Amino acid sequence: MTAVDLRSASDWLKLPPLELTLPTTDLIVLAVGALRCSEDHALTWGVDDPWLVSVEPRAVLGTVTIRNGDNVMLYRLPRVLSEWAMDAMDSWRRGVKPYPCRVRFRLLPEGIEVSYPDGGRRRVGPSAAGSRKEGRPRRPRH
Repeated sequence: MTAVDLRSASDWLKLPPLELTLPTTDLIVLAVGALRCSEDHALTWGVDDPWLVSVEPRAVLGTVTIRNGDNVMLYRLPRVLSEWAMDAMDSWRRGVKPYPCRVRFRLLPEGIEVSYPDGGRRRVGPSAAGSRKEGRPRRPRH
């Protein structure tokens, strides 16, 4: 895989979108990341409804690196998974390094449920507001 240098919302939009079309999709996630930019920058480049964090209007445009057999691809995440991407990056900064691992994405009427092999679950989507600390992804320590 060649390194991808994301510097703008335009670069992010060039990535293929992660499409979750089946009710349940298991993927081998190698890394999760995000591009942070101003809300104006994201909207100027055509990002529909960017996920905003903090008091200043900063947009978070999530990414995920997936391994499928011998192929490794970087995808842009849908908005509903941006908070999950930020949680994953926060865990990494705290020293919890859960990736690579298998991640299950389940499509639900109220959003997307993200689960890990150890049983940790995280529901993301409109109805998950306010439940940020519930079901943080954890890996067993060996």
